[in-house]
Amino acid sequence: MDVSYRTTLELDKIIARAVQLCTCAETKEMMRAIEPFATTEEERYALTQTNAINALLLKNGISAICMHTNLDAAPGGVNDTLCDILGIAAEGRESFAEGCGRIGTTMPTTVEALAKFCAATLHSGVKYVNGQKPVTCLAEVSGGGGSYLEEAIARGADCLVTGEAAHHIALLARQKGIGLVVAGHWGTEHAIADVLAVQLEKQFPALTVAHAEADADPYSYLL
Repeated sequence: MDVSYRTTLELDKIIARAVQLCTCAETKEMMRAIEPFATTEEERYALTQTNAINALLLKNGISAICMHTNLDAAPGGVNDTLCDILGIAAEGRESFAEGCGRIGTTMPTTVEALAKFCAATLHSGVKYVNGQKPVTCLAEVSGGGGSYLEEAIARGADCLVTGEAAHHIALLARQKGIGLVVAGHWGTEHAIADVLAVQLEKQFPALTVAHAEADADPYSYLL
């Protein structure tokens, strides 16, 4: 784990000060949980990378509202946004994959055409398994949704678009003759940032809202 922050953040002092200034007892306890105030230096700085980020937020006075699968599943969230990009019809669109994914009809197309569209539109590296039939029923799960391939098949999908899929999932898709487009974890999710920015500006007109420049695919791709 990267421990370079030990000499620069003074984590115990940062969190102790935050606890001192906080007026909410419940929040005080949550902040204390970030740093156990252990007696030895090794124990005191045995923090995960996530807690290091929490300390940076505290040090710089930045609030963070963090959403993951709740935003994936929410109406108008990550997967509805991806559906709209992929051209899955809103009428008759259904949830699957524990509420996170979506499945529905689309204009007839091919797996190869979908893969090329994802590469051009989602701006991420794309790989695919070509199915044996045209695609008119399309399933999608943003991020690491490859494990839902069998459910997509059971629901009648001709193809699954997702961000990540294991090797055995690709083999299963080939065996079943079902299309699989793997378009990158970041690629299948980052469009929601612009959607959120628009919604926040509508709700809070006095705020300046921007899509963070740091939001970028961590991978580089060989062409």
